[in-house]
Amino acid sequence: MNIEGSAGRVLWESFDYPTDTLIPGMKLGVNHRTGRKWYLTSWFDDINPASGAFTLEWDPGTRRLIVRRRGLAYWTSGDLKDYTNQNWRLNVKEFENIVPKPDVGNLNYNFTNVSNDVEDYFSYSLIIDPKLTPEYRKTISGWRLSYNGDIYDSDRPMIAQVSLCYGYNIQGSPVYKGCELWEQPGCRNHNETFVLKSGNFRNSDGAGQMIMVMIIQVLLRVTAERTAGRTVNL
Repeated sequence: MNIEGSAGRVLWESFDYPTDTLIPGMKLGVNHRTGRKWYLTSWFDDINPASGAFTLEWDPGTRRLIVRRRGLAYWTSGDLKDYTNQNWRLNVKEFENIVPKPDVGNLNYNFTNVSNDVEDYFSYSLIIDPKLTPEYRKTISGWRLSYNGDIYDSDRPMIAQVSLCYGYNIQGSPVYKGCELWEQPGCRNHNETFVLKSGNFRNSDGAGQMIMVMIIQVLLRVTAERTAGRTVNL
């Protein structure tokens, strides 16, 4: 509708301005003609809707979903591949790094990638089996990008537990599937090495123990931010 109320040029569409939730029919990707990009942005925290650190994007070049933390690749979905399940009579698509696979009752998703001269995007619709799909899952769905990077959909199984990633890619581990590997800190010279250790600090003085925990958290943050090439303000 135009401003006079008659049919005409589209002035605004809510799907062009996604926030932290992707619902069936919405797009993640890019419009080549207008240059508009569709992506999700997480909240600042669980109760503050200000823009947070994470985004969920569709990369037309690799045909993958990417979660970025402050612009740095954090997790990827892996390739979009054909998926067949004879028991459910399914012939749909799946992502290699999304461990729960499509079915008719839980993750009843039908993934779509459209690529042409006008636009390149990812979208999804719901798989509906008249008998096996619960009624509330025939219409209700929404992928939410959490403030910590996780991707989930209401009461369905977790889609991707991205919060387990932090620049480390544990090869072959299903827990860290899809985590991106960042460049790790280098040693200053051949005599200085970095050894990963874990354990508990014990101190009769509770305040002393708290200070040690805070120091460790600061050191971890400094290491991560310097790895990403950013200046740290303490």
